[in-house]
Amino acid sequence: MATYKISDEAARHLAELWDYIKEQSSDEETADRFVDGLFATFDTLANFGQNPCLSSQASTRLSSRQLHDFLPQGGRGC
Repeated sequence: MATYKISDEAARHLAELWDYIKEQSSDEETADRFVDGLFATFDTLANFGQNPCLSSQASTRLSSRQLHDFLPQGGRGC
């Protein structure tokens, strides 16, 4: 499993985002779910380069909009 580091500035932005969502929704669970979803995405992106299903050519030309086209669907593998 790949690792990543959140910068101090990014951590502050995430905390501010959590505060804003809580304030707007009056619900800590909503803010928690949103930020948890961001961290789940960070985990996916950190592990992206380790995916054996990707060809080196696809991974070097990949844009964020094309990401879903190269990931295995439904956990079926390559």
